[in-house]
Amino acid sequence: PVSLVIKVSSGELSRDELLKQTTDLCSKIKQDLRLWPDNRMYKSEIMIVDSMSEDEILNLHYSCDCLVNPSYGEGWGFAVQDAIGMGKYVIATNQGGPKDMVYHSPIGDLIDGQTMPVSTVKNTFSGLFTGNENWTAIDIPKLKTAMRNAYCNLTRDDRFKNECKDWGERRMKDYSYDSVGERLKDIIKNG
Repeated sequence: PVSLVIKVSSGELSRDELLKQTTDLCSKIKQDLRLWPDNRMYKSEIMIVDSMSEDEILNLHYSCDCLVNPSYGEGWGFAVQDAIGMGKYVIATNQGGPKDMVYHSPIGDLIDGQTMPVSTVKNTFSGLFTGNENWTAIDIPKLKTAMRNAYCNLTRDDRFKNECKDWGERRMKDYSYDSVGERLKDIIKNG
């Protein structure tokens, strides 16, 4: 049995509007999957639309096996970094920080998407995420395939989970203060 935990946020919608929008989207996906004759037969998702403390976010990571981060634009991606550091499987859009962190990873999938002009973003910094910029809309069929593969691998046996943990610990050392500092010194020294 798998539980889908969905953590969403939006500066544009009220808590209730965001919850309704996400619930409606999940219902549409279930209807399109046609695995059960009635949507009520599916296991309910766990929806989180409220802000969370750092401890609550870490506990959420600890309780999950996989992070799916289909972001349009992610400068760094702290959720991805946290998940990798905790040895979780990561599925993310193939751009921004996640692209660098998950690249050549045996414990993650980078999903390509379509580059398109930024649209429908409100309540952000002035001059950021305007129609003069582009972002990446993830390829939904490829995302579905990656999620199915992750589910199959993570439920098969514990060896895969252990590989994720070992690789994540090694990968995060690449982003330690010491490692980043050494790379910066090398760049400054060698141009």
